[in-house]
Amino acid sequence: MIDGTDLACKGGVMNTLMTDTTKIRRSEDLLRELDDLLMSEEDGAHISLYCPAGRMPNEAIEGRIAFKNALAEAERSLKEMGESSDAIVESLLELRSLVDDMNFWNRQRGSIAVFVNSAGGLLLEIPAPLSSRAVVSNDFYLKPMMALAANLDTYFLLNISQKEVSLLRGSVLGLREVECPGLPENYADAIERLGYGDESRKQAAAESNLKAREDELKVFFQQIDLAVSRFLTGRDVPLIVAGDSSYERIYREVNTYENIAEVYIEGNSEHTDKRDLSEKANVLLHSDFKESQRRALNRFKMMDDVYEGRVARGLEEVIKAAASGRVAVGFLPGDAETWGTSDTEESPVISKSDGPCMASTELYEYAAREILGNGGEVFFLEERQLPTDAKAIAVLRWAANKEDQ
Repeated sequence: MIDGTDLACKGGVMNTLMTDTTKIRRSEDLLRELDDLLMSEEDGAHISLYCPAGRMPNEAIEGRIAFKNALAEAERSLKEMGESSDAIVESLLELRSLVDDMNFWNRQRGSIAVFVNSAGGLLLEIPAPLSSRAVVSNDFYLKPMMALAANLDTYFLLNISQKEVSLLRGSVLGLREVECPGLPENYADAIERLGYGDESRKQAAAESNLKAREDELKVFFQQIDLAVSRFLTGRDVPLIVAGDSSYERIYREVNTYENIAEVYIEGNSEHTDKRDLSEKANVLLHSDFKESQRRALNRFKMMDDVYEGRVARGLEEVIKAAASGRVAVGFLPGDAETWGTSDTEESPVISKSDGPCMASTELYEYAAREILGNGGEVFFLEERQLPTDAKAIAVLRWAANKEDQ
């Protein structure tokens, strides 16, 4: 078995036993693990496995079969490359023990991602759908995780009822409650803070199931808005309200946060499961995220029409611009692959290969790494969504020749 002390590697990424899985519960978890994986500097073969693993019985069985097939594909590739070390063989044997572990498959909620090199391995449980994939190359294949991280579609959800108030941060990875200073716990807490007398109707409503009047609710919601708007100041993310339709209407009247979503989740959410709330919010806000993509694409089209030299078309141009830190926003296909090598010091020159191997890297992922590493933004789209025949495009901070700006 692999001992925990054998799993240390440069950058500290390999620090988990294969049977001690890391659960991705929020966007910060995903970004932290992704950053660590990007820092890996281990030499030799790197295995990257992605496998869907749903919570329904048929999904658990399908996930188990897909994982078994992905392992077999990785082992076959290693054998063909002649790259398998004793440590990697041991890690794969340990992974094989999971194939028949139905307890493991029955508790999954989306996908698993596995990363193995000669230093050991890391298994991530991710509550989001990822397609099955097995890649063996000289570095970890991280584009599926990078695409997920780039498309997290972060938002805040304000859960309001007379008996409970909470603020949650959400993404496709789910919801988690955040601490919002000054946010009243419920109507009774708000009334107590305002110092209403014990005999007042407001206090009576707070201590019973009696529904507060609209003017009383406005006072309550103003306190909520004061805390929430202060907490969200400076953020450019949607705020979606969940609660009774009359609550939503009144809260919208007193709200001062400019990015409150037009859509809302209707109904008493006191007893609603967070997973259900998350699914509803993601469906409602999907169009908002698509709108941010649309605005970015329109910026590309405007730059292409008006400013010569302020856009890059094609993989070679985008990689060259990204390497020099000129890419502000890059658009890359999440559903296409090009394997090969790139020498950014020579124009760049791209040499393509038939697929993953020890001498190649996935070039769209390489472009994304270069863009993000120089402070740019990346959108992963479906290939058919890109507005040109070029499979990679970018908006540039400045032209190659600054006189062209």
